[in-house]
Order: sequence, then C-alpha cells, then structure tokens
Amino acid sequence: PAHVLLPPVLLPPVPHARYGLYSPIRNMLGMRDAAAPPLPVKMAAGALVGALSSFLANPADLLKVRLQVDGVGGVPRYRGMVHAFTTVVHDEGVIKLWRGAGPAISRATVLAAAELATYDEVKSLLHAHNIV
Repeated sequence: PAHVLLPPVLLPPVPHARYGLYSPIRNMLGMRDAAAPPLPVKMAAGALVGALSSFLANPADLLKVRLQVDGVGGVPRYRGMVHAFTTVVHDEGVIKLWRGAGPAISRATVLAAAELATYDEVKSLLHAHNIV
C-alpha cells in the first residue's frame, strides 16, 4: 500500500485538528450567546483543544520520530509506518505509543491557549470596530 511508503515528514498533520475543534469546544464551555466570550474562556478552550489534539497525535508523532532516526548508525528496524506501528504495539505495548506525551501535551496546551485565544480576541476586536 502507498501509505506504507510515505516518508515520515509527509504524514498527515493531526495536531492541526485543534483549529477545527476550537469553536465547538469554546461553545461547549457555555459561550453560545451573542456576547463575545471573555478572554479566559477563549484561553481555556484553546488549552483544552491543544491538550486533546496533542494526545490524539502523539502516536503518529512517536512513529514519525522513530522512522526519521531509524537506521542511523546501523541497520533499519522498521520497513515503514505500518510495520513501525505493529512493532511498537507488539514489542512494547499499546501504551508506549504515548511515550513522551506529557511534555508534548504541556507544550501544545500552552501554545494553543495563546495562539487560538489571541486569534479569536483580535478577530473579535476587528469585527467590533468594523475593520473586517
């Protein structure tokens, strides 16, 4: 299959799911009324989306990194993405797909809280002043 032959750098960008999830999660936090949500709610929504998307993307990130360094200084261990996945699950267990998730989730939480809340706040201000 073609997906087995994809180089690690061409894997789909799962972390970008946060852009599509931000508004629904912000709205789930109780901000469906006409008033613009306050900045702390926007930051909380961004943080939650960042953590969730990083958690979901961690297995793909782990496999991508392992494939990028596979064979450096020796014989390659993996034949492709599917083989890397099945090898990790078989040899180390499913839970190891989330190895290193703690720091990754922490980073994504802070990044998404700042990025998405800032974007949403600036967009609201531009709309409020009829600039956009």
